[in-house]
Amino acid sequence: MQKTPFVLNTKPLPEASSAHAGALATSRAFRALGYPELIEEHLAIKQRARGFSEAQQIESVVLLQTIGGECVEDIKVFRNDRLIQRGLGYQPPSPTALREFLAAFHDAALEAKRPSPENQLAFIVPESDALDALAQVQAGGVERIA
Repeated sequence: MQKTPFVLNTKPLPEASSAHAGALATSRAFRALGYPELIEEHLAIKQRARGFSEAQQIESVVLLQTIGGECVEDIKVFRNDRLIQRGLGYQPPSPTALREFLAAFHDAALEAKRPSPENQLAFIVPESDALDALAQVQAGGVERIA
């Protein structure tokens, strides 16, 4: 029986590495298609200049979906990943920040237009202004792809 011609090195790599490094390809495509610019052009949810931009928040959600995340709590995988942080250029938002961002798409005033249960056969809540802006972002992305 022969020995293998290589030796396994058990020391950890000094550079950043990640099991989720493939998610950065999604980030690269997201940015190459110009989604950050489209988001900046159409979406205006933020009320303060500090914190994450809308593009960073949406990019984080897209990456979370790419790796199969099922809830905002799963963003912790990226928050603790040095390679993902270095590749993105920012630490992804916390679950709380992401949840607050997603809640900004909900407009309680639109839901209040729902008829009473005894008069209601079917009701679809109209789109909020934020959801309408997000639809414009998506339309712009599809146009760029086509």
